Amino acid sequence: MRRPGWAAVAAGPVVMLLLVVGGVYLFTSSAAGTKLAVAVTDLPVGASGDVTVTGPNGYIRHVSSSATFDIAPGSYELVSRPLQVGADRYYTPLPRIGVTVRRGSTGHAIADYADVLPPTTHLLDAGRLQLLAPVAPASFEKTASLVLRANSPGVGQLKVGDVINAGIGPGTPHGFLRKVVGIRQVGDRLELVTRQAALTEALRRGKFDVRVALGKSAARIVTASAARPLSSRRAPDVGVRLVAATEPFNLGDLSQAFGESEKDNGQRTSGCKPGGVPGLASPMLSLDAGGPQLHWNADWGFFSGLFAHFGVTMDEKASASVTVKAALAGCTIKDKSPEVELDTLVFPVGPILLVLTPAYRFVEEASVSVKAQAEFRVTQHLRLDVGLEYKDGNFNGLNNSRYDFTHPITPEVSIEAEVKAGPQIALKAYDFAGPSISESLAAGATAKANESTTKISLTGGVHTDVGLELQLFGHGFEKSVTVLKLDKEIWSKELPNPVPTSSTPSPPSAATTPPTASAATQLRTFQPWVPDPSTGRGSPFAGAVITDTSGSCDSGSSDDPGRADAYRCTPPGNGTPCFPNTISGDPGGPLLCSSDPTSNQLTQLAATSPVPVQLANNSDPNALPWYLVLADGKHCNLSGYGTNNVSTPYFCGATGVVTTAPDRSRPTWTVQEQAATANASPQASAVAVITAFS
Repeated sequence: MRRPGWAAVAAGPVVMLLLVVGGVYLFTSSAAGTKLAVAVTDLPVGASGDVTVTGPNGYIRHVSSSATFDIAPGSYELVSRPLQVGADRYYTPLPRIGVTVRRGSTGHAIADYADVLPPTTHLLDAGRLQLLAPVAPASFEKTASLVLRANSPGVGQLKVGDVINAGIGPGTPHGFLRKVVGIRQVGDRLELVTRQAALTEALRRGKFDVRVALGKSAARIVTASAARPLSSRRAPDVGVRLVAATEPFNLGDLSQAFGESEKDNGQRTSGCKPGGVPGLASPMLSLDAGGPQLHWNADWGFFSGLFAHFGVTMDEKASASVTVKAALAGCTIKDKSPEVELDTLVFPVGPILLVLTPAYRFVEEASVSVKAQAEFRVTQHLRLDVGLEYKDGNFNGLNNSRYDFTHPITPEVSIEAEVKAGPQIALKAYDFAGPSISESLAAGATAKANESTTKISLTGGVHTDVGLELQLFGHGFEKSVTVLKLDKEIWSKELPNPVPTSSTPSPPSAATTPPTASAATQLRTFQPWVPDPSTGRGSPFAGAVITDTSGSCDSGSSDDPGRADAYRCTPPGNGTPCFPNTISGDPGGPLLCSSDPTSNQLTQLAATSPVPVQLANNSDPNALPWYLVLADGKHCNLSGYGTNNVSTPYFCGATGVVTTAPDRSRPTWTVQEQAATANASPQASAVAVITAFS
């Protein structure tokens, strides 16, 4: 049973909390003599702090404003007390902290009164609440009642519009932060009608910085210090940490055969197309994730508005494979495991107790179609480092990941297969909502036949979305951003086709006969930059219509995967690759971005951070082209960041049509079109590709 406290440690996987919050901060630096410098910050003009310093040999000193004074070497304790300023109370999130000052050094400490509690917020003792019914979940849209005895401590003076907060107690396993929208009392029975409250409703101003680690060993509490220089916005973060263990945390070994019954408590759909044999194809993903670290920090109520960030670092070793025991015309599977909640954690944001419950589940999708028995496996080592930041009304995806792939088993038959699976991890505040990450590791095998050979390719990939829930900060929306999208061919092989037993070839069917074309498909490389004759440097091509913006790039573009100088940048985002000015040789200069190489409309992006050349695509002329112009007038772009687009990866804009990858076995390439709707079938006739752009 979970108990109140910093962390409830149970058998099996546990969660460690790394707490770094605003409060009393410290660091040391060399100086003549031995001194202690105390800074008292974030108080209104004219207000005085209430900080007491105690030390060796009965030393005691009261500090009300920033000061530096001589001390003897040794260990000191600083205690900062809340201050009443008008109707509000000002808090430092950590009221008590120690600092050791060495001889000849100056110890620095900051009492940051960052958290402001209005009189409408009430702090309730979860251990003394006399609840008469279980606490029902609530949201910002859905109310729920708290039913308790009217003589419970702290509830007698509550009014509609007040915010109430409690930590973990006998009847509050996830704590709560609620706004009172109605009050009913009958005798000694009090019913509070509540909805979920935002942190910005509980605190006029506040900030926190918390790191949660998943691991197997019990946590321990240690003090921490930081020596980052002060800034105009944030002081160095120092607080209490629960340190994570170093051994790996195995998120799970997901192995499932097609055709099996539905999993208990999970969600599963599966099926085989006509000709498929249930039970004979097994997609599998095995994932070892060492030391997953979740980092969530935010501040609000300061001059710069709301800032929120969520990041994840994790060292992963994964193996995705498909084993097929007989020919299959096509099988699909979708599987979602039940959600697993880990230990509930509590940490203070000033006087407010924020209760977090980490949770995770697995999601798997797979499709298989083969002509004979086959097996393949792709392994990868991923050093995940991704995040999402909200600032000044904008979201910015962050990615500094590294990865490599291997293929210990290779297929030797015609195969069309893909397996995608991975964890979804969330931090739920008060069992309601919070930041999240959804990761999908992928492995695939495809076969493409021409007249004499069949090319078989193995691909590996990783797709990662990071989400921020901003309702907890008074903004009524959430955002999920794809911050990492990688699909790479890691192995290929051409095999000779079997010799026909009959010398009389069969006539081609209508579905495979390409239309007559007067010329071969033209292959063009889009060049937004051209040399300026007067300077020799690169400039946008003549007649370009430029729209200026600024943003950052995080990886090579999967919309133009074979081109080494195509990047994904935000803005403009997916579907619009961006190209640096390689003619001028300045990777730090602006980029030109285009969603249609046949148009003169360009977006010129001023990069706010260096272009990640180390994450660029490999130059690959065999990769799928970026953009197709078809004989029927349609213009179609590769949906490199789409979902369920293995068979129809091209999207033809407002026409509502998608197409197959082009058949490049003849000089005139062809595609097959189909409606971009569920269960649509390809049209029987092929359409010629007039021009293909990379």
